[in-house]
Amino acid sequence: MVRPFKKSYTETFIDAQIEGLPERIRALSWPWARYPAGRTAPAFGPIDPARHDRACSIRNAMIDLGFATYLATQKPDVVLAHFGPTGATVYDRCWRNKIPCVVSFYGFDAYRRDILQEYGAVYRRMFEKVSAMIVVSGDMLRQLIRLGASSEKIIYNPCGVDTEFYHLPDVPRTSPHVITVGRFIEKKGPQMTLRAFREVLSSCPDAKLTMVGEGVMKKDCERMASGWGISRSVRFPGKCSRHEIRSMYANSRVFVQHSMTASDGDSEGTPVAVLEAAATGLPVVSTRHGGIPEAVLHGESGYLVDEGDTHAMAQSIAGLLKSNELTASFGQCARRHICARFSFHQTMPELRRILEAAVENKTKSD
Repeated sequence: MVRPFKKSYTETFIDAQIEGLPERIRALSWPWARYPAGRTAPAFGPIDPARHDRACSIRNAMIDLGFATYLATQKPDVVLAHFGPTGATVYDRCWRNKIPCVVSFYGFDAYRRDILQEYGAVYRRMFEKVSAMIVVSGDMLRQLIRLGASSEKIIYNPCGVDTEFYHLPDVPRTSPHVITVGRFIEKKGPQMTLRAFREVLSSCPDAKLTMVGEGVMKKDCERMASGWGISRSVRFPGKCSRHEIRSMYANSRVFVQHSMTASDGDSEGTPVAVLEAAATGLPVVSTRHGGIPEAVLHGESGYLVDEGDTHAMAQSIAGLLKSNELTASFGQCARRHICARFSFHQTMPELRRILEAAVENKTKSD
């Protein structure tokens, strides 16, 4: 298994796969991300474009040599590459060593314009040589086809949720608390969520919003809440553990996330936080974006609004806060839907089947 970082608090789905797959898994990190020329890297100061390119070439050559040595000495049965750029940097070495490679796409790697500009041509070559590509939403499946992938190689398998961990039986949902969990970045729409909540307060003055996470837009959101005079109603606890988040879910009434297409084209796959919140029995108010309509049944387990429609989002949130019966009904439906479609009990065996099929097909072709 190859991932871009050794550990990231936003990549819990990769950690879950390492723990959930029964085979012996060796996880490698492949730092493909680069600092664009002219930006400032921590502790290094401004980067000269020519020196930056030379340094990247040397570093990439060293990493490639190390990976080649690993493949030759360890001889893994199959390589699972997390994120498109990771796959784009390892697939050819796997191909030359006759080791099947499977690439998982999650969101930005299939949509963001700068990523597609840098890796688009490599993607098309990669599509031909990898054994399979895993996508987490139907919209992403269609996007990879638009990028040149064969539909026969694309397999839909969402990240999945530990529905036993997120099982919160008999939790009273009476407090007017709203929660959102995610990075403070443009595609998560934190400012839109805050704007919608501001409107909620006009009809539900006792409502509270907890915005869990870190990111470049957090300070802006804190300033917005202060400027609007609603700071007492909004909490920014920062990065939290999954145990802390589960406790917050137990004390919340509604989960909300205003996912949207960012200005650089970045888009969601199927947000794991949406799945986890629904698994706890929280109704979800979100947007018609990416794989969210597959996870949220509009009018049954939550509400979906168009991207940018904060008024409709505010009305949906307020409607749930005002009705205990509706909240309970939607929450029960939300958990049933996640258990039926997005549980580890479905997604982990499917991931194992995909990897086994890649090995089996390679054996047949030898």
